Amino acid sequence: MNLVKALSVAIDSRTNVNIIGPPGCAKTAMVEAIARCHKRHLETLALSSREPSDFGYPVVDPKTGYLRIATHGWVRRLLDVGDGIVFFDELSTAAPAVQAIALRILFGGYVGEDKLPGSVSYVTAMNPPGQAAGGYELAAPLANRLCHIPWSLKAQDWTDGMIADFPGPSVYTLPAVWKEFTPAARAQVASFIRVRPALLLVVPEEESKAGGPWPSPRTWHLVSRVVAAVISLGGDADVEAILVAGLVGEGPAMEFLTWRKNMDLPDPEEFIKKPELFEKWYEKKPRGDVIFTLLASVAACIIQNTTAQRGAAGWQIMSLAARLGAKDIAAGAVRALARHKGIATPPREILEPFKELMKAAGILPQ
Repeated sequence: MNLVKALSVAIDSRTNVNIIGPPGCAKTAMVEAIARCHKRHLETLALSSREPSDFGYPVVDPKTGYLRIATHGWVRRLLDVGDGIVFFDELSTAAPAVQAIALRILFGGYVGEDKLPGSVSYVTAMNPPGQAAGGYELAAPLANRLCHIPWSLKAQDWTDGMIADFPGPSVYTLPAVWKEFTPAARAQVASFIRVRPALLLVVPEEESKAGGPWPSPRTWHLVSRVVAAVISLGGDADVEAILVAGLVGEGPAMEFLTWRKNMDLPDPEEFIKKPELFEKWYEKKPRGDVIFTLLASVAACIIQNTTAQRGAAGWQIMSLAARLGAKDIAAGAVRALARHKGIATPPREILEPFKELMKAAGILPQ
């Protein structure tokens, strides 16, 4: 089931995710099942019955005599475990004060004076506003921090589960190296926004749409995260589409994924290993946006994993790009390499085509 796999990728990549579905469609049971499959501690809080004091209350510190915020057992357990999952159920029926606290937790992991570990995953669930007792649309700042997955349960899946006593779901577990795919994914997202700058930020005017997925710098950054996660698994177009649409909406997601598919981008690491491959590839006359994405990917990969040899290879590729007529396209990648402290300044002959560019950017003195 693609929805289950998408949810497991979001949880494993620490991407905040919101499950939206009618009552009784096994949203909570599925989160519990995925937690068991990933062998992670789960803390479930039904927000409709919670008050602000459930997230911290003032007490007098006996040592200092000052007030401090004490937290409940669920926070202490997560601090002890370090790699747990927080599940906020019934999100759309939470009182405004509780929803504001949930926003702070989702944004920075802060509960009172405690900060939950960065390894904690956050999952929320809600019924559609029209089906939730006392429910309402999510505030835009909260909605824009979540990947929204519309949830449904097929009759065939339910009947199979009834017969087989609902075995554990088929989930994805990310490899330990999945973050190594992030630089290339970020370069792809950046290249797309360079082509379609109007899609960087589109705040919906309607409250109902503002409570769901929409494009912003934050959600596009999260798109690069889920794209890297899916690439690390060998690719799954259906799961990737669910996650990207859950962050920026169906229209922008389809446009981005179609653009990315049509690029047929080579592996930037192959060019870092053998910079001379760039000239042979350039002879095929790739589009300007494809060249930009490859060069940006090369720079991002080198910055992520910097060595003297990889830095020199990056400058060699940028020099080739300039000589072949792509100096302006390479500008962004050149600035990124030049500003990274771990990469040595290249020889004069390599730097020469970009000297004016780097002076304008304040990297070199005028």
